[in-house]
Amino acid sequence: MRENPLREVNIALVATMVTLALAVGVDTILPRIGLAKLTAVHYTHSRVFKATPAGGEIVYKGADPARLKEDLEILSRRFERGHFEIITLPGSKLSNEVTAMKARAASYRYSVSTGAEEATLRVDGPQEPLAGYLKYLQANWNQ
Repeated sequence: MRENPLREVNIALVATMVTLALAVGVDTILPRIGLAKLTAVHYTHSRVFKATPAGGEIVYKGADPARLKEDLEILSRRFERGHFEIITLPGSKLSNEVTAMKARAASYRYSVSTGAEEATLRVDGPQEPLAGYLKYLQANWNQ
């Protein structure tokens, strides 16, 4: 007995429609019942990105400087490996600022320090393309 070759396509189409209906329903209902707050990103610190004559700084300000220092140390290790993307989606094109930083990654040195309620990632090296990259982060990294 031969099976209908369109049966699998029909099943996939129905499953896709059910998934889409559920997603639209959840997206519509969550804000009304207040559960959207559970999925919202809440930062416990503020961020400042600034160019300096020696390169630049990323300053995190918040109540837990040890935690902020740890976060910036992770970020500095990413930068040392040339990973300057905030988020990379498959098939997406890197911004000009990220591409320029990747090309000059070996030109920079990173150090992290803490102060009263803040931690600072200091980036020493050429101001360009770093100044443009820091502006890019300020504009695109959710605050």
